Amino acid sequence: MAARAAAYQGMGVEAANFWYGWSMDPEFADLLSRAFAGQNLTEAETVQFNYMYVGALRLYETTWRQVELGLLDAEHLEWFGWNAFITPDNLPLRELWPQLEDIMSPDFGSYMERELGLA
Repeated sequence: MAARAAAYQGMGVEAANFWYGWSMDPEFADLLSRAFAGQNLTEAETVQFNYMYVGALRLYETTWRQVELGLLDAEHLEWFGWNAFITPDNLPLRELWPQLEDIMSPDFGSYMERELGLA
């Protein structure tokens, strides 16, 4: 029970910090809005957007791994908000995925490919 409580607390804090960081940066919020609308980004903005995805996917992978280990329940993948952008209709992530899949663990990579409709 202590391990489960620590997993919930840790992911709750990480998720809150991640989403809160976006909400407090108007320039980054604008960048996200433009990126998700399919507008062109500068080279620097593209790097920033891609690194955002790396960070988000690392946190998502941690939550997913805790589900796989039985520390969190499967619905917590949604509760922490990671599924908000892990969908087949997320074109920026689908286009970026080939560059990211090699830095993710193979089992999480397979999971992501199924979630993105690439498998």
